[in-house]
Amino acid sequence: MSTDSAIKSVSNTLSTTTVDTITLNQKWEAVEITNADATNALYVRVDGTAATAAGDDCTMILPASSKVIALGGSTTVSIIGNGNVYSCEGVK
Repeated sequence: MSTDSAIKSVSNTLSTTTVDTITLNQKWEAVEITNADATNALYVRVDGTAATAAGDDCTMILPASSKVIALGGSTTVSIIGNGNVYSCEGVK
């Protein structure tokens, strides 16, 4: 598990199928998550619960795509995949 914090954005590579937790140190309305992996999906939660692969209440981000997810007051993002390169950026 990797834990990162930043004001606006984080770019990382997942360590196999281990959850990454990102804390944004500034309030944002949403985050844009980009999955740079060519074959593996990412799964994301923004409600303080750890994401699980293909899990309930997770947002799936397909390979080579991005998705904007409303934060609803949260500042924590949980991401899981399988060795994916990804980025997470706060959006107003």
